[in-house]
Amino acid sequence: MAHAEKDYKAKQACILDENRTGTEITILRRCIDSLVWTMLGNEHSSIRRLPLNGSPDNLSERNILDSKSASDDINSDPLAFAVITDMTTFVHTGDLLALIPGRGISLIELKSGKKNIEFTEAAEFSVRSECPHFDEAFTKNFDKKDIHHYQRAKRQVLRAKNVVEAIKTGKGFDNFHQTEVRIQDRNFIPDFYSDRLVELWHKIYNGNNWAIEEINNCLYIGAYSRSDMGFVGFSTWMDGCKISGTVFNILDSFSDPLSRPFFSLNLPDKLLLDIIENKLIVVMCLDYKLFVEYANKKHPNLYFYTDFPSLMTRTEDMMSVGGKGIGSYIDSNISYLGKGYESRIIFDQHYPASLVDWGYKMSDIRKVLSKKNSAAKIKAHRKLKEKSKRSRR
Repeated sequence: MAHAEKDYKAKQACILDENRTGTEITILRRCIDSLVWTMLGNEHSSIRRLPLNGSPDNLSERNILDSKSASDDINSDPLAFAVITDMTTFVHTGDLLALIPGRGISLIELKSGKKNIEFTEAAEFSVRSECPHFDEAFTKNFDKKDIHHYQRAKRQVLRAKNVVEAIKTGKGFDNFHQTEVRIQDRNFIPDFYSDRLVELWHKIYNGNNWAIEEINNCLYIGAYSRSDMGFVGFSTWMDGCKISGTVFNILDSFSDPLSRPFFSLNLPDKLLLDIIENKLIVVMCLDYKLFVEYANKKHPNLYFYTDFPSLMTRTEDMMSVGGKGIGSYIDSNISYLGKGYESRIIFDQHYPASLVDWGYKMSDIRKVLSKKNSAAKIKAHRKLKEKSKRSRR
């Protein structure tokens, strides 16, 4: 109405109110995301299997109300916990994600109506049996509407199967990137630098206007008492020290559905509230070049720079220096470092050293060195045996 009446002030007020409401909804949904991350043990490789390509906005009042009775029923058990997936920002598979005693984590698809249930059961049989003739036989008398209905049900079943298979076995099809995936980090046990953030906060809390921390010679963190000092002051300091890289606000995780939610961080509640209330701003930067130098100093020849393959898509999701990717050899193939590494360092507060050690553990470099060390040990053992025999003679 304000637009139709050409009331500029009223229109701007409406836009501001709409933006504020959108921000509040995002914050609330990321709080719900925190519950899901906790249910899944903050384990990236499982969480990254749950979204769909295109990151559809799945917030729907009707779907939430349709799922509420089922979630309430599960949550009536004090040992169980269910989340309506439409209320999250990144779970696009299933209607409910539930933690149920004796069953573990379950993705639950809710169906009502005779035809809906019949099509879903048929789709589940088709996917499970992998029978090449079932779909044709089942749908031979369907009209176009029912064929589309059945195909939609089968896509839902397939997506759920892909998620469960990848999480359980560590390999399968990734719904988000629409490609085969092999999860390398299922047993990764990270080391966090959360205590270093607390130390910076204490400095600000005790009267300092700013404090800067360097971690593993490649990660830089700045804490400031005033938001206007944050990016300007930190960027000026970076320029003076010849440090390059993207500067992140710790609150940027709110706009990244696949990063660890802010409220899942292992930090004191008061610190989190100070950041939310703009009493403290925390900015961070990972210098890729210095990261590679640190890694290769720790484990020689672990990483190298190389051109991306011409057929590789989404190179913008990869870490790069001077247009070249950062690679390492895993199972005799080049594996490129994705920006998921950066996300873990910035938003999960993983020590870069922790990720470097994990990269080394997976790499062919370690396997080669292990073989050499084993061969050297065998050779030394044989020499000792020969020496022992000669001494007995």
